[in-house]
Amino acid sequence: MPRLRFVKMHGSGNDFVVIDNRLVGLKLVPLSIERLCKRPEGIGADGLLLLEKGDLVHYRMRYFNADGGEVEMCGNGARCIGYFIYILEGKKSFPLQTGAGLIEVEIVGENYVKISMPEPEDFRLNFSLPNLEGVYNFVIVGVPHLVIFTDKLDSLDIVTLARPLRYSFIEGGTNVDFVEIVDPNTLRIRTYERGVEDETLSCGTGATASALIAGKLGFVNSPVKVLVRYPEPLTITFNSDFSHPALSGPVSVSFVGEIEI
Repeated sequence: MPRLRFVKMHGSGNDFVVIDNRLVGLKLVPLSIERLCKRPEGIGADGLLLLEKGDLVHYRMRYFNADGGEVEMCGNGARCIGYFIYILEGKKSFPLQTGAGLIEVEIVGENYVKISMPEPEDFRLNFSLPNLEGVYNFVIVGVPHLVIFTDKLDSLDIVTLARPLRYSFIEGGTNVDFVEIVDPNTLRIRTYERGVEDETLSCGTGATASALIAGKLGFVNSPVKVLVRYPEPLTITFNSDFSHPALSGPVSVSFVGEIEI
């Protein structure tokens, strides 16, 4: 059987299988991706990142969730693949094509990557949902996020609470973020990611969505430190009109390996 070389990376605990697909031309079906990402039988990851040649620029990222479904954007994934490109080719600043459009990648320090995020779309603040209690907020930052503020973040059963919300809001479903305000420049979040269908240690688009919504509501000001479950925070910046959001944080290489496919 052919063997596939990969790199396992994580951005603030959000972990990925990363493959340079520019020469391999790998075409994986969803079941194969699910097997690669499944814990503990496969490599184990929140998703799969493929580095490919771009149509618009030199580099293109394709991102697949752990269930094998391809989605437009992954913030921590883009930071990881940006660092992967830096390791391979030494470039510290470059555009990256994603399913949500072009973003800019900048290596700003040792194992630290900043990316521009897609412009936020479809802000919806302080609304209710049929047959569900609570006050909800929503924004698309490449992918959709439902944002809920709470002062009981540690005690919440995230999976039980998020699953009915994940499917009840928009076609295709949404990610769900539970957010606690720490101070005017700090948030704590826990995120249920669609496609992973579980809580993850960190979510870059979730951190961005939560910071933007909190800013819109007057809870925080840029820059915003976002404390995730993994002990490495993310930083979100945005303009006074909530345009041009950016995501920064650490990236780590866990290991390099080969697997039969």
